[in-house]
Amino acid sequence: MNNATQAKVVSILAALMLFFTYIAFGFTICATLPMTTEKLSLMTSDFDNSPYSKQDLTELAVEVRNFTVDDYDRGELGFDAAHNALAEKIIDKAHSASQADSPTHDRWSKEALEVLKAANDDPSPATTMQKLSEAGQQYALSDEAIDHLNDVNDVLSRLFLPMLGIAVLAAFCLMASLRYYGYNTAAKSLLYAGLSTLGILAILGIWALVSFDSLFSALHSLFFAAGTWTFPANSLLIEMYPIDFWIGMALVWLISSCSIALLSIIFGLLIKRAHKRNVERKVEHEVQETEVDKTAQVACSD
Repeated sequence: MNNATQAKVVSILAALMLFFTYIAFGFTICATLPMTTEKLSLMTSDFDNSPYSKQDLTELAVEVRNFTVDDYDRGELGFDAAHNALAEKIIDKAHSASQADSPTHDRWSKEALEVLKAANDDPSPATTMQKLSEAGQQYALSDEAIDHLNDVNDVLSRLFLPMLGIAVLAAFCLMASLRYYGYNTAAKSLLYAGLSTLGILAILGIWALVSFDSLFSALHSLFFAAGTWTFPANSLLIEMYPIDFWIGMALVWLISSCSIALLSIIFGLLIKRAHKRNVERKVEHEVQETEVDKTAQVACSD
């Protein structure tokens, strides 16, 4: 394999790794920033039909995000402890939301109120939450919803190290391009990665415009078994995260990944232009040196 072929292989490999890194970057902005969930919940959550106030439902949306994305003490205390911790927070919100002075107290059924009244006698918040969800899925997260959230956490945990490895490999390939094959090869990697990211996201964006539901379903089917991620429209999970919430998340993801892809293209073009100027200057300098040598040779012959 000659040097030119090696440079091309490294350039393509770096571009591929950078592409996955740019996509992961956009997802990271969505998933790791509680502020993103908070802002989108304030704009999209179904406050009109929820038994929780706007503030309570938004706070629950952020808390459920923490349970889903973060470790939430699973590693130290186990899943049951994390489940109980989340259930305890939801039950506390349920108690306050069902009080007579709450603006949503009239949305609580007699059965749900009885569950809350008996909650002090149940040592397990998770059990109480399940009973509350049986009284109405709009009141609490069911065991099925918790299982799905835990599945999401498991997928994210499994993807973290591979995606980190891809980012490190992308950086390594880019540095190798600079060191062994020059700035032009590195510039091509940045250009290819940025353009391919924009191209794939454009295709997904068109798909989302045509049918966001089908795109949402297709992405979920890649990671979760059928029937494990669909819930009633009036469930607490869907009231916190309706389809408009996920459209907002998709836009944040799209804008974030497109932004870094555009930066990649800009840097690639700047490096390529700087490399071209350096080559032109080198050629010009060599021409000048050749002309000086010829002049010196003519002078000597005279």
